Amino acid sequence: MNNGPEIHDENGIECMRASGKLAAQVLKFAGTLVKVMSCCYKSLTFSISKLSFPLDKPYSFYSF
Repeated sequence: MNNGPEIHDENGIECMRASGKLAAQVLKFAGTLVKVMSCCYKSLTFSISKLSFPLDKPYSFYSF
């Protein structure tokens, strides 16, 4: 793997543009599959890695 700068020809640039457009379409479609949660209550527990902590009050998740 080369850690230096990469120089792309016209074909490489066109491929990067196409992959960027595809990524945007995938993200847009994935957004249609997500259901927005309005609130979580203290009975739920979130796990982050190996750390778990209960919620002590409701939190809104409107600003994802």
